[in-house]
Amino acid sequence: MGMPITTYNVLNALDKGEPEYEIQAAQKALEPFNLFAFIIHDPEAHPDFDRKLSSMFNWLDHITGSELLFFALADPPEEWLNQGRNRGRDRPYYRELSSLNTETQELLNPENTIISPDRSITAFSLANSLEIPYDNLPCLVITPDFRSEHFIWVRTCPDHVEEQLTQLGYIARQIVQIPPEPAFLEWIKTDIDLCKGGRIQLLVSSIAKRLVNVMSCFIARDNSEAYERAQNTINELRTNLRELKKDINEHNTDENESDREKLDNLCLQIILSLSHLNLVDPSGISRSNTLNLDNIIVQTQEFLENDSYIMLKTANMVLNSILDSQHSLGFDVDYTPGVICLAKVFEREVNLSVVHWMRSELGVRLPLYFNRFDPKKKATFDGVNFNRSHDSKIWSPPTMGRSLEAVNRKVGAREQRPHPRELYNKWFQFLREWGVITNERNTAAHTMELVDEKSVRTVCQALETLSSYQIFENLWQLKCQYRS
Repeated sequence: MGMPITTYNVLNALDKGEPEYEIQAAQKALEPFNLFAFIIHDPEAHPDFDRKLSSMFNWLDHITGSELLFFALADPPEEWLNQGRNRGRDRPYYRELSSLNTETQELLNPENTIISPDRSITAFSLANSLEIPYDNLPCLVITPDFRSEHFIWVRTCPDHVEEQLTQLGYIARQIVQIPPEPAFLEWIKTDIDLCKGGRIQLLVSSIAKRLVNVMSCFIARDNSEAYERAQNTINELRTNLRELKKDINEHNTDENESDREKLDNLCLQIILSLSHLNLVDPSGISRSNTLNLDNIIVQTQEFLENDSYIMLKTANMVLNSILDSQHSLGFDVDYTPGVICLAKVFEREVNLSVVHWMRSELGVRLPLYFNRFDPKKKATFDGVNFNRSHDSKIWSPPTMGRSLEAVNRKVGAREQRPHPRELYNKWFQFLREWGVITNERNTAAHTMELVDEKSVRTVCQALETLSSYQIFENLWQLKCQYRS
């Protein structure tokens, strides 16, 4: 069964574990279903998939049966909403809903659907909350129990979504109580991993908790309890960030891959949460103290990776709101998340372009292993490993600083630079701004003092300089060369 639904209240009750009547209502709402599959996709980045979902809603709803519930956590296609509003009118199948309990009917009410102002940021936020790389959207997330820490995610596409949901519906009909254990989930994943991308994910908290934390920000303006939860989530993220920076300093673990990933993700979660919570109304921003990223966002959109573009746009929106109102907030602002996120945008673009030039020079087979680990090559230069992996599948690039040093030495030793010629001719300006961004990023990651506005503006100025030299376009040309 496919429906546009709101799951915040249900998931919130499952996560809190109280009060008892809310738990009972949540459990009763989910009782008719043996398996749940929700779709995360970005309509702007995946318009063909969005059109497919819209055009096939009736058919998908019918063939998946009544034991599987598939849905969108937010922003379902308009056709889903239209069919949901008219359910019971067009065929007998929908009239069966009238026999379901009141809680389930409320859960399936399309009028309760979450519609977000920026669907790209929402999709990015949901994927990030479940630790699913944005590159793997659109995807299906499957679980028999929202209280479990284990779930399946698999890539999907217009050609395979029908078969994937049909198979899930069949599984839900055949097995009344599906265990959430990894071994059983792996069996399900094998049957539906038709796009060759996915895994059994293990979180440190339940699926319900992760989703409610991010969804509370979506609806905070209209729900006082959600607003409080969103505020608590952001405060917890800030506390975790301070503790992580302290640990990095005490143990000198800046080169530790796990700590770097945690730092990047914490900062991204804070920025994304603030963007949805929208503490400051964007319409009220005077723009007197804002950053100079608006033109960069317009000029670089076609050259940046989708996730880079979303990070840049989101950081710009949040930082502009804070900068213009910081004097009325009543507390000093720590700009660490802003600096880290903006630096991450640049790092992402460099890793897929110039760093891949290094990988190519060192023998990594491209495009076969573009943004992937090449198991047959050792690609090390002057002690820096450009073909590193922690699980023999996912490529893990060096830090920005180590990549910069290695590229500098490589070019200096051979007097050879990456092409296209436009980048070749602007090479030293490019390296200078790379160094500026790296220094600000490393300072923000290490200092226990509040990172101030000056640091953010320094990174923004570096990005503006790179944009003015058309370097993001040159990096895009390199990406195309190695990716094709």
